[in-house]
Amino acid sequence: MRKRIFNILKYLFLAAVFAVLTVIFFRMEHGSAAPGRKKYHLTVGAGMLTVVFLCACVSCFRGKVGRDRYRFVVEDVFAMKSGGCVAAGVVAGTMEVGDRVEVHAQSGNVIRTKIRGIEVRGQAAPGAADTAAAVWLKNVEAEELKPGDVIVYGGK
Repeated sequence: MRKRIFNILKYLFLAAVFAVLTVIFFRMEHGSAAPGRKKYHLTVGAGMLTVVFLCACVSCFRGKVGRDRYRFVVEDVFAMKSGGCVAAGVVAGTMEVGDRVEVHAQSGNVIRTKIRGIEVRGQAAPGAADTAAAVWLKNVEAEELKPGDVIVYGGK
């Protein structure tokens, strides 16, 4: 959260700097142009950078850039002999092998774990997006999960 706030403040500061430069360049170029000709190259460049930094600031409000959060509702649970368990259900969003996740149990417990593997339509996959899938969870026993529990993204 602190990192997100820092990024927002950083981009707002940069946008303010380039907005001030836009005004300065506009005044300089407007006054120095030959009669009938106006040059606004520096003004347009600084103005475009202002917009870019404002867009970056807005993307910080949205959360993690380039990575959507997901929600996986557990429909069935299977124990694995090699350890851990497999949860079957439907993922809304995009999940990948190696993601750290939080399992929000109906009892109120939160289990933090990692995705060992994903299977989509009977085939191992590096990720799953908006589809039915089976997720192999590390260090979670089948008794800890129940149908109706929710798995959400917990960060890398």
